[in-house]
Amino acid sequence: MELAKQESKLQKSGDIFCLQRAIQSTLICSTNLTELKQVLKLVMVKVGLRANNWPAGEEKDILYHHIYSNYGGNRIEEIGLAFEMANAGKLDLRPEDVKCYENFSCAYFSLIMNAYRTWAAREVRALETAEIPPQRIFTDVELENMARENAELQYQRFLRGNKLFGLMYNREILIKDNLLKSGGCNCEHSVLEFFRKQMLAGKLNIYINELE
Repeated sequence: MELAKQESKLQKSGDIFCLQRAIQSTLICSTNLTELKQVLKLVMVKVGLRANNWPAGEEKDILYHHIYSNYGGNRIEEIGLAFEMANAGKLDLRPEDVKCYENFSCAYFSLIMNAYRTWAAREVRALETAEIPPQRIFTDVELENMARENAELQYQRFLRGNKLFGLMYNREILIKDNLLKSGGCNCEHSVLEFFRKQMLAGKLNIYINELE
């Protein structure tokens, strides 16, 4: 059950990725007839329309005019995506609605595209209104405790003989906690000397109480 949910989630994310890519393509009203013909040819093959039943003559011209007039605001790649999703059963359509029955008419094209538009509008709204987690704002106490944790980690690295980085950032909290004097040079050397004295005194920790 958990695997099915995960697969469904991945599938949905894949559909959204295809949608985001499709709506970045050229507007249908801005494409030339050759581009539209290529997309429609691919779509007709996908829906299983036999070549001898492809729209021809006046019927074909009426289909082109219908698409430019009613779907010019959509993007050219959305046509392919719409029929891909219809074939995969991902749109609010009955299986019999998806079959073109050897008649790729204006009505059939609109049936698929309108179902796609409903789905796409819903997904775009969801993307636009998705809640963005508020930025975590730490209190002064939390920031100081994080600084103490960092100083402790630095000291443990020192005890293991590891190279240390950014010791100057530990200096402020050590001074605040009266572990290091505020006088002297404002540099990493004073922190390093503090660590060395702690080690020579046998201290295993700076802030964490030793276990008995």
